[in-house]
Amino acid sequence: MPVIQGRTRKELRQHIGYALGALYVSSASTNGTTTSLVDDTLTLGGADNHIGKWVRFTSGDDNGAIRRVVDSSISSYVQTFTLAPALSASSTSGDTYELWHWDYNPAVIDDFIKQSLISVTGKAFDPIENVSLHGDGTQIRFDIPSNISMISKIEYRDKVT
Repeated sequence: MPVIQGRTRKELRQHIGYALGALYVSSASTNGTTTSLVDDTLTLGGADNHIGKWVRFTSGDDNGAIRRVVDSSISSYVQTFTLAPALSASSTSGDTYELWHWDYNPAVIDDFIKQSLISVTGKAFDPIENVSLHGDGTQIRFDIPSNISMISKIEYRDKVT
């Protein structure tokens, strides 16, 4: 099983979105307003095809903000989303965002990740060596402390120089 400790919540959330087929990741191509986002890379869908979808900003002044698309239009392959409620600052060129299918609110996905991390805490392998179990060469039996939930490796040294 691959190690996932190095993944951020953003990476986990986006992996979930891709696995669900419910996520498009992009960035604003030009400056918008506090209620609009403009992208010239999203060519799928016509006018009003994105109404009800969720936009989550992953950079810029409104990093982390989640808004609903209340209107969408396309003109010359430039998609413009009208967002509600208004952002605290205007969207700007280069602001990255996630566009989620209307069935998947990214705040709920974040909560699922949070609950998963809480439920696995203390149950997943945490590589800590317990030196209290080192022997003196004559002891052949050790009681396992109750706070150890998993043993991954036992080492034996029969000679010291």
